[in-house]
Amino acid sequence: MISNSPAERFARGPHWGAWSILWLVAGLLRINQLTTVSLWYDEAAAWKTVRLPWSQMFLSIKANVHPPGYYILLKTWIMVGGDTVLAMRLLSVGLGLVAVGLIGRLTREVYNATDSISPRPVSAAWAAWMASALMALHPLAVEQSQQVRMYSLGMVLAIGLGIGTVRMLRQPLSESAWWLVTGCGLGLVLTHYYGLFTALVAAGVAVVATRREWVAVSTSRPALKQRWGFASGATGLTILGWGAAFLAQRARVQQGYWIPPLEARDVAIALAEWVSCPAIATWGDPVCWGLAVVTGGVLAGLLGAICSRGTDRSAILALMLAFAIVPIVLSVQISLAGRNILQPRYWSFAHPFFVVATAVGVVWLLNANRPALRCLGLVPLIVVAFWAGEHHQQRQNLARQTGLTQIVRQIRHERVNGEWVLVQGPFTFPTIQHGLRDQRDVYHLNGGELAHYEGSAIISQSKRRPLREATAPPAERLWVVVDNIGSGQFDTASIRPSAPWRMQRRWSFREENQIPCWLELREYVRADRRKPVSPRE
Repeated sequence: MISNSPAERFARGPHWGAWSILWLVAGLLRINQLTTVSLWYDEAAAWKTVRLPWSQMFLSIKANVHPPGYYILLKTWIMVGGDTVLAMRLLSVGLGLVAVGLIGRLTREVYNATDSISPRPVSAAWAAWMASALMALHPLAVEQSQQVRMYSLGMVLAIGLGIGTVRMLRQPLSESAWWLVTGCGLGLVLTHYYGLFTALVAAGVAVVATRREWVAVSTSRPALKQRWGFASGATGLTILGWGAAFLAQRARVQQGYWIPPLEARDVAIALAEWVSCPAIATWGDPVCWGLAVVTGGVLAGLLGAICSRGTDRSAILALMLAFAIVPIVLSVQISLAGRNILQPRYWSFAHPFFVVATAVGVVWLLNANRPALRCLGLVPLIVVAFWAGEHHQQRQNLARQTGLTQIVRQIRHERVNGEWVLVQGPFTFPTIQHGLRDQRDVYHLNGGELAHYEGSAIISQSKRRPLREATAPPAERLWVVVDNIGSGQFDTASIRPSAPWRMQRRWSFREENQIPCWLELREYVRADRRKPVSPRE
């Protein structure tokens, strides 16, 4: 007879209603202001890249700084769903929701490997639900699910890599484990180069697990050789296909570096944002430093305490923490040594393992005999819900200051066919070109050679016009978009069209998404024209 007491129903796992609420909240958070917030440079650059024919797209990717994995997926996606802001961002929303579901699967794998056969008041299903809830709410996961970028895909691949690694640690001959580790590991590296740090952790686990199996069971050696041959062959083909492009990208970045040296303060702010939300940076340096120190201390302390036990159970938990800690440590070292940029999103591939370790810790606290510890187990979920609210408010603020979107809307309303649109900034040109992609005569002002980080791989020479050619169009008006990115001031002198043009009107807009700046849209008319130009004329 099956008992229906509250304790036993709770032990069987969350009701379908709990999962339904989780998925509803995850979806609502990810579609919040999805089309209102402007595309920023990196998103628009991805759009420009995938609009090229396949052969030219790969040439453009090689001339940039990223691997091709995400662009292949995005190009395939827009061939089916279109290239509107909604369509392109929905791909990341879908991948983000897949990550929410997969992290529950990874937590079940970890929980089943770390708990004994004896029954527990909180089941593996509740641990999976807790991890999915943390992933659904956390601002880092939500933000990367709202952008046309590769990080949501990377998180899915990182979780798949984690599932395969846990299985391999328990069953070194498991075919599914080898397929997951090899496929997701190489896919992650081909999605973002910082995924290499996560893949290296998995490779180390594979070496340890197979060496132990090799020594303990001699009959397993032929199968291990076969699996290592498969993994080595796939890795070799990947290096053969993309290794030269990676080396060329690395050399290009080192030759034309634009990023100032990284400081310890930047690392502290990045770690604080990684564990909380981007809004924490506005709380001041002391708060960021404190949160970063506490986070680092807790992670290091937990790793040391778990490793000191030396059991199979602790090995799985240590693996999750290693997946979270090692990529952060390696990326910080490389960034400090190489003057590289460091953003919390670069640690997106380590974040799921931090979530899993937190969920397992919450389960342990909820299983404790002391009521105080049980109450403490709910603290992580409450804190993450608070950060989710902060991120939601920040998203609302971004939706009120969307200068690039407003400029596109203004040009569409005022402009007539044949009128040129000249965009001064390389960081704003791709976004404006996307907004006006069904219109012609949209050009970037040719102010000299573009560096790779300014879009040399995506802004073709045919789309650039020097200001002296502004007298060429026969139309009666000319539109110029300027920004104050970098200097903080508008460079009026060098972007003022000469006669026969005179400025008739201008509008100012504020853009806050990723690269905050002020923008101006300027309308120029021919100096000898007296009658105002109507949009319908």
